[in-house]
Amino acid sequence: MSALHKLDQQSRFPGAARGVPSVPLYLVVSPSDESLVTAAVAGDEGAFNDLIVRHQLTVLRVAASIVGRDRAEDVLQEALLLAFWALPSLRKRSGFLLWLTAITRDLAVRSGDAETRRVWNHVSLDSSPLGTLPELATAPRVFDERGRPAV
Repeated sequence: MSALHKLDQQSRFPGAARGVPSVPLYLVVSPSDESLVTAAVAGDEGAFNDLIVRHQLTVLRVAASIVGRDRAEDVLQEALLLAFWALPSLRKRSGFLLWLTAITRDLAVRSGDAETRRVWNHVSLDSSPLGTLPELATAPRVFDERGRPAV
């Protein structure tokens, strides 16, 4: 056996040089996003599930960075539902992750804006610092040195 053949055998099967039986390694090649999107558009729900499993942590991190951990899963679910229905409109099928991330980011921003509006527009009448109407009507008016009502 030539030295070159031995070297080649050692590089492919590391145990072969020591007389250890070697088992060939098989690479598991997962389908590309493009082929999974094509299959999902054709009606293969398993393909869409594979896309979700592949990318859900990345998209969840995007949502969490915008709305926080507590609401990130809700945003993710809404984004996945929207993506499922809009999947046939995806033009560049190899860009699924970018597309899904954009959907998630937009939903998270809108959700965050809606939550901010809800919190800021909420006024509790029970703990109002202004007091009651009769108290306000009878309270003496206080003005500052320029003649403006003091706060």
